[in-house]
Amino acid sequence: MKKGMSQHSSLALPYSELVQEQRSVPPSVEDSLSEISGQQMHVTMVSPEILLIKWNISQPRIGMVASYLPAHQEIYTGVRIYERGSANWNSSNSDGQACHDVILDDRESDHLFFLGLRPGLIYQADFGLFFTDKTNQKNRFCPILRSEPLAIPDDVASAC
Repeated sequence: MKKGMSQHSSLALPYSELVQEQRSVPPSVEDSLSEISGQQMHVTMVSPEILLIKWNISQPRIGMVASYLPAHQEIYTGVRIYERGSANWNSSNSDGQACHDVILDDRESDHLFFLGLRPGLIYQADFGLFFTDKTNQKNRFCPILRSEPLAIPDDVASAC
């Protein structure tokens, strides 16, 4: 999986690349990038097509979780973005959801923008560690932080 790209047609970018892409971003977005306290994660709609995902987690906590993963693995920090149509969702019931995995290029990163929001869906994000299980060569994800869900209204233009 290419770093910084999701598995589907949507795109995830840090703020600097979002500006380079010349996307229409409201001026208040820079204010939204202020640091969050505690070890937590938030998702916020900043325009009709853009979701801001922010997190705060300490490197010792990431290291502690990584120490429980199988030895000799390549481990990457990343974000898994869930896109689903139902509010009655939990991690054991994944029917009707899309999943976008984003490997972070910068271990110090604390945010990304997810482009390609779809009206009427619910978005939620996990921050965690990606690695490949060497026994069966499957990509695995170990979540550490989870955001609250965010429902995108059917009339998304009026919500911003």
